[in-house]
Amino acid sequence: MIPCRPLALLALSLLTLGTAQARPYDQIREIGVLRIGMPGDVAPFNLSAGKSMVGFEADLAQEVARGMNLRVIFEQVPADDLLTALDQDKIDLAMNNLVITSTRENRFDFSVPYNCSGVSIASLSTYDKNADLTGKTIAVPRNSIFETYVGKLPFDKTVKVFDTNVEVIRSVLTRQTDATYAFTAMGPTFQRLYPKLPIHFSPALWSSPNGIAIKGGNETLRQAVNVSLGRYLKTPAYKALLTKYFAQDTSCKS
Repeated sequence: MIPCRPLALLALSLLTLGTAQARPYDQIREIGVLRIGMPGDVAPFNLSAGKSMVGFEADLAQEVARGMNLRVIFEQVPADDLLTALDQDKIDLAMNNLVITSTRENRFDFSVPYNCSGVSIASLSTYDKNADLTGKTIAVPRNSIFETYVGKLPFDKTVKVFDTNVEVIRSVLTRQTDATYAFTAMGPTFQRLYPKLPIHFSPALWSSPNGIAIKGGNETLRQAVNVSLGRYLKTPAYKALLTKYFAQDTSCKS
């Protein structure tokens, strides 16, 4: 007969294997590496560059990690899976110009906002307000705030959901769909990337604070991130970073 105690310990160990634990700041600092997840397909915020990332958030992440005396490892994670990867402890932080919403704050913690992005209609036509999209086909990324937002618009429309931001933009540029919603700051980048296409970004319809997502309850890491990020946000280098990527000041005004 197998003793009961070893069986109980085995059962406990199997349960433990299935439970992801967020790495506290002390453990991260001991290893010296901060794992940051990004989809790598959202210009100019984050773009995949081999095994690394470039863009506004990639540069910002490096500055935050430097202030914590840590080295960054970028993990490319599809936008649809980004917060799940954070919840499962596959990454320490998630960045993708994530809008801080009450729904997300019920599950995750967020840093202080590092950007306040306007949201525009992006199209090859001149749609400047929501009502202009009545009867149109609107492209949205799966499980995004835009999918939720468009679903609540009080007029007839067709909504096409795509797995990646690249697919969303491609559908608009090839006229498979009529429009999408995108961050206003992306406008100059797309107009530069596609100079022969009449890409139109409407005036900003609304604005939202964006922050770094941290697994809920990982208070030591949240505090460390906020100290480093808060210090950087007060520097001229931060303003220069905004100008470099957006040609304007998109910082959050207190």
